[in-house]
Amino acid sequence: FGSESLSFLADVKRDGTIFLEEIGSLMVAGLNFEQVTDLITKKYQMAFIGINTVVNLAAIRDINILVTGNVNFPGMYTLSGNSNILQALNMVGGISEEGTLRNIKLQRANKETHKIDLYKALLFGDIESIPFLQSGDSIHIGPAFNLVRAGYGFNKEAVFELTEDETIKDLVNYAGGLKNESKNDALTMVRYD
Repeated sequence: FGSESLSFLADVKRDGTIFLEEIGSLMVAGLNFEQVTDLITKKYQMAFIGINTVVNLAAIRDINILVTGNVNFPGMYTLSGNSNILQALNMVGGISEEGTLRNIKLQRANKETHKIDLYKALLFGDIESIPFLQSGDSIHIGPAFNLVRAGYGFNKEAVFELTEDETIKDLVNYAGGLKNESKNDALTMVRYD
């Protein structure tokens, strides 16, 4: 809208492009809604002076993904087009006790592999690193390694999975710190081989 108003619908084609009137074809595959909105707005602002754009999402196409490995119900699933890994894991009944939360492999149809660590999201609420899924994605949950129990004296008594480069300091952070009545200089570590 601006000096003239125009409204139209544009479907995202199977090849990941959309066709915009008076602009042409744009590749939007792999972009989130905010990125697509910015791209369309910039293209119209470059092509026309005094034009503002409003982009709305009319419908979302379902996606098919494969979930394998240490989950409760592995298999093929159909999810909403704006789903992320957390929603997919919820659909499969969660990760089994033997499964890792730290080394989840997301294989894209274009052969790109992402390694995802869910600890930031699940322990601290940081979902920035959780990618949205695309049709044809495959998620594999491997086995958990290096399990460490944070016992009495920690705010969260639980078993945590540490990566090779993490230390007791990381464990204390994951467990929410030490209780007030705990002595900071009196930790005991028991290791089972």
